[in-house]
Amino acid sequence: MNIILGSLLIFFTSFSFAQISASVNKTQFYPNDVVTFTLKANGDVVFPNITNISGNIILGTSSSRAIQIINGRQSQTISKSYNFKPVKSLTIPEFEIEVDGKFFKTNPIKLTILKPLQGSNGDDFILELKADKNEFFAGEYLDLQVVFKQKKSTSFAGNININPLKGNGLEFFTDNIFSGSEDNNYTIYTAKYRVRGSKIGMQVISPAIAILSDRVSGFSGFFNTRKRKIFSNELSIKVLPLPDNLTIFGDFTITSRVDKVKVESGEAVNLIVEIIGDGNLEDIESFNPKINKGTVYS
Repeated sequence: MNIILGSLLIFFTSFSFAQISASVNKTQFYPNDVVTFTLKANGDVVFPNITNISGNIILGTSSSRAIQIINGRQSQTISKSYNFKPVKSLTIPEFEIEVDGKFFKTNPIKLTILKPLQGSNGDDFILELKADKNEFFAGEYLDLQVVFKQKKSTSFAGNININPLKGNGLEFFTDNIFSGSEDNNYTIYTAKYRVRGSKIGMQVISPAIAILSDRVSGFSGFFNTRKRKIFSNELSIKVLPLPDNLTIFGDFTITSRVDKVKVESGEAVNLIVEIIGDGNLEDIESFNPKINKGTVYS
């Protein structure tokens, strides 16, 4: 049985005054959703210059024009859309539009953020984040798993796209390869991450999002793409300062070697210093050794 989330159907909340309208494609949204705000007017239109909506930067704009001829009279409808990604509930303020030399104002539109709900045991789909520890030193790594479970009894056979993980003060490394396994009830897909902390303090790994896309038959034999979102838990991770005022932390082996041990005066020798291990190698500062009666080149 296909499970279809109706949130991708477009719901319009529209306010019209004479020749203008203002609408959004959704009045409720989840974190990381893009909301589209559209202004539309008939006639000779001058739209306002909108660079942000309630403090949310405009990510992109688009416009369209439609011309109608009724009883020999021509009219045009012009629309302009603004995409933005709100992070909390807000009210889109009124905007002023000039049409044929007259000014009109739109009504405010209220938008509400929805809290992602994590799947639980027994659901058709479950997405989880699992970490091997909940605190670690800056520069150190923790191992993290993204686990997606699909119940064997479901008939879903579409595409599954899992968004990259995000978290301020954290760096994520993965090969984006999911390994498969199963238990009595679920087919399980697991991707492994390594997470490095670069900012001291409590850090939050935002819920992972799996987007399920499936084709369903529509009118006249055409197919429509229906989507739903599955959210994981979020993780709180504590990044600790390095102990004893250290700047480098890890388990390293350091070796050095030269390419020759006998040289003529003025002949160059290559010195190779090799550091192998696990830790914040990226924070090791560059250095040049000092050698008596010799000149060192990087």
